[in-house]
Amino acid sequence: MSKKVAVIISVIFLAFVGVLVWTIQTRNQLTDTRDALSSTRAQLLVTTTELDETIGKLADATNELTSTKSELASTKSELASTKTELASTKTELTSTKTELASTKTELTSTKSELASTKSELASTKTELTSTKTELASTKTELTSTKSELASTKSELASTKTELTSTKTELTSTKSQLTSTKSELASTKSELTSTKTELTSTQNQLKSAQQGSSDIQARLSSTQQQLAVAQETLKGLGITLSASNDCYDVVLVDNLKATNPTWSQLMNFLSQDQTENHTYIKDVYDCSQFSRDVHNHAEAAGIRAAEMVVRFKDELSGHALNAFLTTDYGLVYVSCTEPPDTIARVKVGKEYRAVELYRITGTNIRDDYWWDTLGSYYYIRSSTGDGHRVTSSIRIYW
Repeated sequence: MSKKVAVIISVIFLAFVGVLVWTIQTRNQLTDTRDALSSTRAQLLVTTTELDETIGKLADATNELTSTKSELASTKSELASTKTELASTKTELTSTKTELASTKTELTSTKSELASTKSELASTKTELTSTKTELASTKTELTSTKSELASTKSELASTKTELTSTKTELTSTKSQLTSTKSELASTKSELTSTKTELTSTQNQLKSAQQGSSDIQARLSSTQQQLAVAQETLKGLGITLSASNDCYDVVLVDNLKATNPTWSQLMNFLSQDQTENHTYIKDVYDCSQFSRDVHNHAEAAGIRAAEMVVRFKDELSGHALNAFLTTDYGLVYVSCTEPPDTIARVKVGKEYRAVELYRITGTNIRDDYWWDTLGSYYYIRSSTGDGHRVTSSIRIYW
């Protein structure tokens, strides 16, 4: 039992260590993810600042272009209107991209989006250079303004397309953010469950340790009681031995057999026909009768014992069976030739036996009842002038 408890404690301890290691790894992974997110946020802030500076320079160039074009009233007016629409569109684009950047800061995939933003910054710088070139060209050749206007309208259409694409990307990013938050909530729930399981395991370990102490205490108490019982039986002339210690026959035990009630014992004896076997001295005698009753009972799930009785001043003894019933206590049964009988076997007393039906819960241990019987079965002494008296009892369980 102690080995089983030790194994249980070892398994629980290993489970506890596994859970602890898993929890530490999960915390480390969460810390690494947070550090990466902080770094990405810093890079995105720098990129956003550069984008704002570029847009400011672009606005200054646009104003300078508008001042130059003031000399051409209708053409400049149309160009100014177009530029205003472009500026408005770009403002909307900037606002949308700002919202996208804010959303992406909460997403683990911000690094990938950062690369896209840097690409957009490079494109904007290229556009600024193009605008400056356009300004110089406008000052030099007024006639190219209309051509520039057409180019600006084309650029406006492209910007609107980019705006639509950016909004679509924003929607996708928000969806990914929602999914990530859901996964985080699931991870937190799993962590809580793991902590709960850890607490439960620790409680079970404490309970197992307490149970081990209780078992040790009960074992010690049982051993003391066994020692007292053995001493008591010794004083009554009864010796207990194991089945495999039986020297004259082979006894077959059933580890699942249990002690019967008186009714169950009577039912078994009524069905068992061992007593009808032919008695053959030294071939099939009381030893073989008791052996077969023992083995039949054990096979039927009833715990049984063979017992050997020695008699005063006699060389030969007698073998019969013992059953520890749950309601009538220890019962001695002899099935050597019919009928089956219940025997009174007691050191210093005559061996006497009666039919099963004559036994009750009150008279089975009443020596006065046994001593005053008018009729009973007995074993005649070897001299033929008396009844045999029990001198010792050995029971093989």
